[in-house]
Amino acid sequence: MQREYHDWSADRWLALLAGHTTWNDPDRRPNITVRSTAGVELFALITSLTVMLCFAGATRDDGASELLRGTPLLLVITSLVCAVGPTLTLFGCSAHTRPLVANLVLRAGLGLLMVIGIFGTAPGWASLLSWPIGIVVGADASLTAYAIGWRPSPWQWWWSVISSPLHLGIVGGLVGIALARADVHLSDAVLPVYATAHVWVAIACLAAHGTSRMIDAERALNEAVRLEAVRNEHRRSAHWLHDDICAQLRLVTLKMQRGTTEATEVVGMLDELDFSLRLRQLDELLQSGSVRLAEVLQPFVRNAQNHGTTVERVPSYEIASAVVDRDTGSMVRHAASVLTSNALNAGATRLSFEMSVDDDVIQVAVVDDAGGFEADAVTAGRGLWSLEHELGRASVTIERVDDGSRVNVRIPRHSTAREEGPAHASSAAR
Repeated sequence: MQREYHDWSADRWLALLAGHTTWNDPDRRPNITVRSTAGVELFALITSLTVMLCFAGATRDDGASELLRGTPLLLVITSLVCAVGPTLTLFGCSAHTRPLVANLVLRAGLGLLMVIGIFGTAPGWASLLSWPIGIVVGADASLTAYAIGWRPSPWQWWWSVISSPLHLGIVGGLVGIALARADVHLSDAVLPVYATAHVWVAIACLAAHGTSRMIDAERALNEAVRLEAVRNEHRRSAHWLHDDICAQLRLVTLKMQRGTTEATEVVGMLDELDFSLRLRQLDELLQSGSVRLAEVLQPFVRNAQNHGTTVERVPSYEIASAVVDRDTGSMVRHAASVLTSNALNAGATRLSFEMSVDDDVIQVAVVDDAGGFEADAVTAGRGLWSLEHELGRASVTIERVDDGSRVNVRIPRHSTAREEGPAHASSAAR
């Protein structure tokens, strides 16, 4: 839950100082809004550096000390280092994530060197030319706020800085310098620094607000697209239920009312309906992006049982719990469908389902007692023929067993899906 600006504590300031790369997921590529914000940050940094160098070239003082003549070089080096992160983000790369303390030290050091370079390159009121730095700060802060889920308003941004210990420390330091050194003129040395800092803060607040609004607009658009997709899916499911399931149930009802259907025929029709529902459930699971092998195999095991076939063996729990991606799962489904339907159509009374899983290949095999057949007997255009042409002839092997055949299909894994907890695993024999 967001806290109001007056409830902020040191951890919020440390989060902003550490930067968004500390809190972002390194494996997640930045979206278009984050990249656009990084582009704005990079453009403002280049603009500020260019203005500062132009001013330094126009007001070059050969009599200045070596320290002051070196500040433009310091500003260039610091700006180049600061530009690395936004450049990587702009081009869609995930910046290297460092520990919190390392990021805090590095970014605080770069900020201090940047301030020294700016005020050394353009002293006095000329430092106001560095106002694009406020955009850099605001864009960076908005990216960090986006990463930690924080959406303050410009007033909250500004008031938090004004009431912060950092601002009070700056004021105290400037007053101390003015009182301690009589040769320091308030209007020429102290006030320009203070005014420039406030300009940076004001512009940073506006920039942060603008980028936050852009991020919120993208989130709202993505949410609208998601909701529309959900609504379309609900409508599609509703049409499917009405056109397919309800139609089949109505057909069963009419046949029973007419008394022209035997109980066994009704049971067969309901079994077919059960199989259709299970296949539909499998389709939905595949659309989610990953599926367990048990969930792929379960409809075909149940369909075999509904046909009166004895299922003697199924894969072990460990194998059935393996998670595969959508493409691999779809191919396993195709193989299981072909092998099961072939065995049932051949009159099998006993079936065994076997599986083996490794990092690269999944093997699916069905053993039946339907008498067996030879590989040369596979008819062009049938299920086994299509599997051979999709996966390669060597990927489908047929072996004779005692009173039937064992057909094995080797399926390459497209990717390794993330494993979930075993508490959610389904059993293939359920």
